Amino acid sequence: MRSGRRRGRIVTALLAALGALALSAGPSAAQERNAGQQYAVRGGDTVYGDHGGACQVGFNARSSSGTRYGIVLGACAEGASTSYADVARTIEVGTADGGLPGPGTAALIRYTNPEVSFPGEITVGGDHIDITGSAAPRVGQNMCHAGRTSGLRCGVVQAVNVTIQFPDGIVYGAFRATDCAEPGDAGAPGFHGTVALGLVLGSSNCAAGGSAYHLPVREVLSTYGLAVY
Repeated sequence: MRSGRRRGRIVTALLAALGALALSAGPSAAQERNAGQQYAVRGGDTVYGDHGGACQVGFNARSSSGTRYGIVLGACAEGASTSYADVARTIEVGTADGGLPGPGTAALIRYTNPEVSFPGEITVGGDHIDITGSAAPRVGQNMCHAGRTSGLRCGVVQAVNVTIQFPDGIVYGAFRATDCAEPGDAGAPGFHGTVALGLVLGSSNCAAGGSAYHLPVREVLSTYGLAVY
């Protein structure tokens, strides 16, 4: 999250998050529909904005009143007002509702279509993992992310409260792990078992054994008064 105070360790890296706005292969929310079933949008699925881009949903969450949201990166959602489950943009799932543009921020999609279901799960390949809670990451903790490009990739949390220099700004309070991400993975859900940890921001050079950087989801949930389910 952004902060006026300089804290943590500054890491200057060419982050693969810059590829997040490019449409890349990944599980579309609309791909799961079978005869007689609703469309479904889970964490890890791709939704398509009316701005022409595509975003990977990190996690689904809901408010105390029961309103459901998808959490995406602010940089990906910037400029979009309506999101769709399919690349043809015929199945509307929701509208932009809160969040800030720019690196290291999160945005919300407020789900509005009763013909689409929004399970509290994430898509990992052809399977689904039920997310039952959220937590702050801990150094040494095992974790994985489910990326649009890299698929399931796992590693260990190396550092928390990390500062990252992006071309268009500084991000404070991220965490770094060895689950190296690829271009197009930005926004992917990072998790430990059934616990939500963060959203992929980007990565250093994977060919050289690079690390991935994540936005802690616990802070996002707290900011907007939401909980995973």
